[in-house]
Amino acid sequence: MLGQRLITGTLLAAAFAGALLWLPTMALVYLTAGVVLLGAWEWSGLAGLGAGVRAGYVLLLAAVLASCLRFWPTAGPTLLFAAGCWWLLVLRWVLDYPRSARWWGSAAATAAMGVLVLVPAWAAVYWLLARDRGELWLAAVVVLTASADIGAFFGGRAFGRHRLAPAVSPGKTWEGVCCGMALALAVGVLLAGPLALGGQWALWLPVVALTVCAGVLGDLGESMVKRHHGVKDSGSLLPGHGGVLDRIDSLSAALPVFALGLVLAERFAGLRI
Repeated sequence: MLGQRLITGTLLAAAFAGALLWLPTMALVYLTAGVVLLGAWEWSGLAGLGAGVRAGYVLLLAAVLASCLRFWPTAGPTLLFAAGCWWLLVLRWVLDYPRSARWWGSAAATAAMGVLVLVPAWAAVYWLLARDRGELWLAAVVVLTASADIGAFFGGRAFGRHRLAPAVSPGKTWEGVCCGMALALAVGVLLAGPLALGGQWALWLPVVALTVCAGVLGDLGESMVKRHHGVKDSGSLLPGHGGVLDRIDSLSAALPVFALGLVLAERFAGLRI
């Protein structure tokens, strides 16, 4: 299983790097929209929607993404702030699970939750790509999140003793999270050069740390929904990883929080990006 996971992960990383290097910006925007719609199909399955309703759900998400193309350039910072508030609510639900399921556990509420998980993530991709060196910023958040996942996986296996959220995901440990954070911060230091951040460590590293914390929450949020609905994996498209959602769960929270962190650091603390 680990070997299959590594092979799939390597192929995904190569495909992502190739897309960043060779695709035009808008092609990347539409490609990531396609990934989000695949995630929407899987999320509708988690919610227990019927086949016909699931198709309608994906079409609804497509319409919402299309509206983001029209309004996002001017409404971006406000929507990123709203996404940050949303993930604080998810944190509250994760901490209170299983009692919190009374708020989101129905099929309709879980389906609505999927919209709030997936749309801000894609909108953050659009916002990042619209900036100067947008491909580098998008690569940065993906690499940081992947580094945290890798560090948490191997660190948890080697040192894990204290469970992070046993009611939601018994396999995750505080030791794994700390290892993931350490690796991501080290990678963040290495990324400061390509991102031309100079010596702005006091502003950049908190954004990295906040992004890692958000990635952990995104992972736990999807695990909470899967546990409540009795599903192990969101799908079987990616050997060793499960479905698309199982691969982008951390990014679903990390992307909007990373973008929001950049907005706040730039506007109120003088980060030069």
